[in-house]
Amino acid sequence: MDYNIQFSYENQNQNSYLMATIPPLKKVIEYQLQMMTSNEIPGLLTSMKRQSNENILIYYNITSRISLGQILNRRKLSRKEFLTLLSGIIKTWKEMQEYQLESDGLYLKEDYIFVTSDTCEPAFVFLPICARSQGIESVKNFIQSLILKGVIETSNDNFIQILLNTMNEDTFQISSLEACIEKLSMERRAEKSSTPKVEPPKPSTSPAPPSPVPTSNPIPPTSVPHPAPSVRDEVPPAPEPKPQKPKKDIKKTIMLIQAVIAIAAAAGVSFVAFQKSGHYEYIAAVVLVVAAVEFVIYRELFVNNKEKAEKTSKESKKESKKEKKPARARGGRAVEIPGGEGKNISTASPGLQKEAPVTPPPVVQTPPVQSPPPVPQPPVNQMPHAPQVLPGYDDTVMEEPSEGGIEETDFWDPQARPSEVYLEYTGDGSGTRIMFQNGRLLVGRLVSQVDFAVNNPKVGKMHAEFICQNGQCFVQDLNSKNGTYINGSEERLTSNMPYPLQNGDRVSLADSEFVIHC
Repeated sequence: MDYNIQFSYENQNQNSYLMATIPPLKKVIEYQLQMMTSNEIPGLLTSMKRQSNENILIYYNITSRISLGQILNRRKLSRKEFLTLLSGIIKTWKEMQEYQLESDGLYLKEDYIFVTSDTCEPAFVFLPICARSQGIESVKNFIQSLILKGVIETSNDNFIQILLNTMNEDTFQISSLEACIEKLSMERRAEKSSTPKVEPPKPSTSPAPPSPVPTSNPIPPTSVPHPAPSVRDEVPPAPEPKPQKPKKDIKKTIMLIQAVIAIAAAAGVSFVAFQKSGHYEYIAAVVLVVAAVEFVIYRELFVNNKEKAEKTSKESKKESKKEKKPARARGGRAVEIPGGEGKNISTASPGLQKEAPVTPPPVVQTPPVQSPPPVPQPPVNQMPHAPQVLPGYDDTVMEEPSEGGIEETDFWDPQARPSEVYLEYTGDGSGTRIMFQNGRLLVGRLVSQVDFAVNNPKVGKMHAEFICQNGQCFVQDLNSKNGTYINGSEERLTSNMPYPLQNGDRVSLADSEFVIHC
């Protein structure tokens, strides 16, 4: 049915209203108008009547409620929320019969059905302009339209098909719908009760071990990384290990014993010859010859060979040091001294490397330099001004840019917009950045339903929505109790009306402030 009613929104004090303007051409049923405005009928929005010229204005209180259409624009309804909506329709239908209100006056449009944010319990608009009722057909058409739009979450029990089968019965009445919903709700409760609950493990009765008493100022163990030596600070080569003293040579001992035996044998032979001939000089000569021979053999084998080996090892070390580059000491660098015959000294700290003694150069007596004649100075008023260097600033001359670099300074526009659109929450003093999701951002106190939750009891459960489309941003108050304000204005925004925003605008939801960056 085409109602041809004009709807608008208005705020009065802390309340938000949906205002229906009924033109004089529409016939209003007076007793229904008086019945709905004089009573608080469960399931219907509370209303009041006003007269404006020939038009009748009906104000519906929608404070702290959100339209069903706004929820469906963001997400689907769960099974529980859908059944709650249908139960609300049945409850309101019965109450209308008690107050003798026609069923066709129930305005079943998604944008004009207002629900609570957390439970999705509905409240409906009633229009007292219908004199003839079409029965249950309006409710049936509304439920079927929701199902066909695919705004209901499906489940494994196929409860949607059960509802459709019930509504397609020839004897379908509101009581049939009520029985079907009750049956689905009982089955759901039975499934939840039959599901075994996993009990948490019971705590053991044995006493827990005592926790260690924390010491004052505990210092956590940390591993100190050892920095790798840089190219500039090279580590000097490790000293070569000293050669260990060899053990006593067995061969040397044997040769010494042989020499003693040989000398003893020569002395014995000489002594026998002396007894026969009586010449002592021959005996001494033989002993001396044998001893000399043994001494020569011993020195050649051990002493001379050892000296040659030590000399060879020293020469090889010198050659290896010449081949290597001079090592830089830690914290210093090698410096070549002119006239020092290729020797290098290090600027490292003492103890790492000994510095070679440096002979100071001879002092040369130079004749005194005569100062040039004074240059005449220009007058004070013609004195060129030297550039002054401010304290704390570097007066280093900037180098010219290289080829291919930036030659000109880019122009910075202070009014330029940022590259991305976001909302900054400054209410808690932290400056939290909030990004938009699909061009929309719902802000409120209800954590499970909004995009950004504010821990402030003055903010509504679903307080306001920020919208960004085609490069333009808007804010829309969602029937909040404490209102939405822009840039500190005392005039609150009209509910459900989008207001344009500029970059840097401050938006206050009650006393929680946000800044838009777009």
